[in-house]
Amino acid sequence: MMLSMLFMMMIISVAAAKRICEVLDEEIDIIDTYSSAENVVTAGEIEFKNVSFRYYKHSEDPVLSNINLSIPAGSTVGIIGSTGCGKTTLVSLIPRLYDCDEGEVLIDGVNVRDYSLYNLREGVGMVLQKNLLFSGTIKENLRWGNPTATDE
Repeated sequence: MMLSMLFMMMIISVAAAKRICEVLDEEIDIIDTYSSAENVVTAGEIEFKNVSFRYYKHSEDPVLSNINLSIPAGSTVGIIGSTGCGKTTLVSLIPRLYDCDEGEVLIDGVNVRDYSLYNLREGVGMVLQKNLLFSGTIKENLRWGNPTATDE
């Protein structure tokens, strides 16, 4: 029985190792060709112009199709929708975690592809929803962000 379990574990391990090698050998799609002295994000105005995106470049239906959206600098925007509708994908196009297939994503009127990855990701921050439960009191959790915060 131990020999058969050992054999099964070996088969599973070989399959896992092959998959890990596939992931490590995957070529990077997004290549940074700009120096860090190029464009920098200043105000932070974001615009999507006719943006479409597919995870698989040969798939028939896009995940996002013909998105037109303008977000003024300093705005707070909530993107609401059902699970799997493309909220995270849409936001991931801003720091070029993915590149759109059609259209363009602009920050301060400059296409995100014209920023160095370093400057773009230094100038863009994202806060994605996470379901976390914190331990301790509300006061302790607020002081986690600022240990010198007063009760006021």
